[in-house]
Amino acid sequence: MNFGGNHGKAGETAGVRPQEDDDVIVMIDTFLAKVTYVAPAAYDAQGHLRTEATIKLDVYATKNSTAATPLTLTNGEDAYPYAVGDYVLLNAYTNAFNSATESGLIKTGADKYGEIVSKATSIDGAQSVIYYNAKQHNVEGTVYDDAAKFYFDNAVASTNKFTWFFDQYNNLIGNVEIAAATSYGVINSIWWAGNAADGSGVAKANVTYMDGTTAVVDLSKMTYFDDTASGVVAPKIATGKVTHSTGIQNKVMKVDGDYFYVDSYINTNAVCDVNGILNGHLFQFTTQANGTLAAVEVATGVDAKFFNENLFVSKNTQYNGKNLIVDDATVFLVRNNTTNPYTFKSIVGLGNIDNYAQAEVDFVDLNGDKVADYVYVIADPVAAKVTSLFYYANEQVSYDAKTGVYTIPGYVDGVKGNIYGSKDDAIVLTLLNALRTQATNKVAGGLFKVALSNNYVKDYVAIAAIGTETISSVDITAFTGYPMAAAYAGYTVKVDSIVGAEKDTYKNSVYTDYVDGTITGDKFYTVSGNGVDGLTKMPLALGDVTTQNVIVVYNAETSATSATLNRLALQVYAVNKVDTSTNPDPLATSYTYTLNIVNKDTGAVLQSYSKTVKNPIDGTYTITLNGAATEFGVSTAKLTAFGPDSITLTIDRTVGKLTDSGVLNAYYAN
Repeated sequence: MNFGGNHGKAGETAGVRPQEDDDVIVMIDTFLAKVTYVAPAAYDAQGHLRTEATIKLDVYATKNSTAATPLTLTNGEDAYPYAVGDYVLLNAYTNAFNSATESGLIKTGADKYGEIVSKATSIDGAQSVIYYNAKQHNVEGTVYDDAAKFYFDNAVASTNKFTWFFDQYNNLIGNVEIAAATSYGVINSIWWAGNAADGSGVAKANVTYMDGTTAVVDLSKMTYFDDTASGVVAPKIATGKVTHSTGIQNKVMKVDGDYFYVDSYINTNAVCDVNGILNGHLFQFTTQANGTLAAVEVATGVDAKFFNENLFVSKNTQYNGKNLIVDDATVFLVRNNTTNPYTFKSIVGLGNIDNYAQAEVDFVDLNGDKVADYVYVIADPVAAKVTSLFYYANEQVSYDAKTGVYTIPGYVDGVKGNIYGSKDDAIVLTLLNALRTQATNKVAGGLFKVALSNNYVKDYVAIAAIGTETISSVDITAFTGYPMAAAYAGYTVKVDSIVGAEKDTYKNSVYTDYVDGTITGDKFYTVSGNGVDGLTKMPLALGDVTTQNVIVVYNAETSATSATLNRLALQVYAVNKVDTSTNPDPLATSYTYTLNIVNKDTGAVLQSYSKTVKNPIDGTYTITLNGAATEFGVSTAKLTAFGPDSITLTIDRTVGKLTDSGVLNAYYAN
């Protein structure tokens, strides 16, 4: 029998437990708890219950503390109707030291008991009046009593907005900072926007929030961790009102006195940013009374819930070292380092991220439960940085002027695919020149060792060319920081380039490069599965090898016998000697202009003439109507433009514009 909240403290339930000699009044306490894990029941192959439905809770059951006590409950075959991140009301057994008004800590051992009453109802709001020791709180003008177990108090004396939770009797039982997705993010760029009308101004900033959305905001205050300052922690925390730079370059993007200085130009601020304020750190944004934002860097020592630590971050890994614990509700913002400017991706849950290299990681634990709510990752995915072998067969390279990215088609580790390069990367431009030289010299193909980050070229070495025999095998080792691709796991990789000769053979899955007819002199390559369904990838197939030039990537064991007599071919590229480049110049330039003689009334094309100019140098080319007519041997008498009487075509290899075209239309006047 329950007597509600009138016996004992607010929110306590009293009940009568019948005993043999007398009845005992039992006090039932309700605690606030957060759901950290939920799993349905699991069954074996025969349909027998193998694992009961399970829920894990962080229970806020310690007086004068927001620390949580973990508790695991099971429920047979019945699934719990709650989700990770939910806040629930829990009745639980407690340890000794119980009295009519107080109880001990909840039991978590073999004699534990817990019953979830319901999901906690809540409101969002700020404290209108701060009470001390009144066991009440005033939220948005309404006074609420505190529950007996009002332990989870994160608001304390703050006047910011919090989420306030109620027990089943409408007493406040806890609060937590509102975890709005747009309250934390990364500052991408910043500039000062002056007001010509009254001489005022404001700092504008492009921000990417944790949910991946972007916005232009007004910043009025900046707090950051100054790596250039002396001291350990506190002396490095710099705070200032954001104001316009007075032209003193060494003050830009820094606090001097009470002010943080910003220049009018985005590029100037980027150059002067020595503390990684732009894109390098996560920030908390708090709205000020005038609608502007105060930005505070998420860094250890700045706030108790902020951390920045040098860590690996791994997929499906709850504990990542030091203070970083994540779960299925953690929001990750991941920076893509292969784009310029950076792009960002928002990912929810530890099972949906990649494995990332060791680097600074900024993270926020909003409610003190030791689990990060927001994590900012700036490192590259570990698996994305590899050393690969790329075979280029003179296909057409393309360029996207919007993104500044070259797409280079070929074979990556024996599989048809593309690699990419930024126009701003000198290594990429050098590689493109090497590919162009290969094609214009009518070399049918070449093999390159490339360092790839997310398939973007960061370094390269030319390894072998079709038709040029290697004097000795080329050893393939990884670039520093770029491990060998998975295709070469467990192998000692070498490369041979072979010019087909009369006594070379390919039969019964063995390719033989004849040298002197001896078993130790000739080179034998095992082509697993004939390059079709085995370990060997053979995109350009072996045929009559006496008439083919071949590049072989193979495994060479350290054992002399294995290395000399039995090479396992990993990749084979074979080209007939009579073949030439499929595209003699993948970076060739050209422009085409067309003259159409049309019906003056309908515009229908009556006759058409076209010319392509190959390999023009960079520049602009103006084609006039009379000039085109003369070129095509068309009479200019009474020739009248049907539209513009000239066109201008542009070739600019520095931005990837290799081709252009245009059309002139004209008719003969009566």
